[in-house]
Amino acid sequence: MAQHEPVAISTAGERPVVAASGHVKGTTAAELAAALERMDPEQYEGVTVDLRSALSLDPLVVHALLHTWDRWGQKPDSVRVIVTPGPVHRYLDTLGLDRALDLVEPETESGTEAPRLETGADTWPLAQQGAVDHYHDLLKAARTHDLHRFERLARTATPICVAAGARAGGAASGDWCERCPLHHEYGGCRPIVAQMIRAANAGNWDAAQLLALALIAEVADVPRQSRGPRE
Repeated sequence: MAQHEPVAISTAGERPVVAASGHVKGTTAAELAAALERMDPEQYEGVTVDLRSALSLDPLVVHALLHTWDRWGQKPDSVRVIVTPGPVHRYLDTLGLDRALDLVEPETESGTEAPRLETGADTWPLAQQGAVDHYHDLLKAARTHDLHRFERLARTATPICVAAGARAGGAASGDWCERCPLHHEYGGCRPIVAQMIRAANAGNWDAAQLLALALIAEVADVPRQSRGPRE
């Protein structure tokens, strides 16, 4: 997508792209917010915001990104932000937006597959055990009513996600879910995670703990000789 204006829009394909460059402040920030507001959640599965050429952001941009995420029902991966290492990335990280939005670097968005764990006899059980440990940390956050940590862990890829193709430290859901053994055995973790986050935000920590325990049980129940992530 060629970009000659501070804000450029492409609606080709299933996912529109809104790109902004330079210092995205004032009028430019307002144009970006208006462009995102025009995107229809009923028409698109999500939206990509390309900030690779952005030098700085107005707080209005942060508000617009979160408002867009809300309009898509806070669905994981609904708002994807492409950002290069630097001031803008650090700014978004400092605000904790990685807990809500899918922050990706250009090589990830361009289609390069994320690093994958080998799934041989020795390494698959490690991914399985790592996921159990991840969900035990999630359960601990639920027991202490630590909503910030709970949401971050719920939305972060586990070692099983990484084995299936997710980016380590990235979002817990994506195209790779189709290759996850949990998807084939139980229908995947996404419905449980979504319900769990809703329960936590409503202050229903008992339900959140029960759902975290359900995830642990599912992971532990996948046979140790599992074939691992499906191709």
